[in-house]
Amino acid sequence: MLDISTDALVNVNDYTGFSEDIGYIHQIAHASDLALQLSLNQAFDEPQLKALSQAIQQAINPSEIHFYIYGESDRLVRATVYLMLRESMTLEYWSEWLSVAAPPF
Repeated sequence: MLDISTDALVNVNDYTGFSEDIGYIHQIAHASDLALQLSLNQAFDEPQLKALSQAIQQAINPSEIHFYIYGESDRLVRATVYLMLRESMTLEYWSEWLSVAAPPF
């Protein structure tokens, strides 16, 4: 499940959020929801939680220019907050994570 979630957050070929034919198909939002659920699983240890956080960080700043407009950003943040609430990673880790995920302009 960890590999599925991180892969879906990092390896995005299509950022389409909505299709008139099939509805919402936004991969990032759905992968974020899975990451949130995995962050709640007490069987996940620090390395696994860090892998999730790194994948979310990459999804926040994808290599190509993209704007999230179908609630993806809210779901990425929600998953991140639940990872933070686990208190498995240090404050220093999250400070560095945030500076990379959302660098000041």
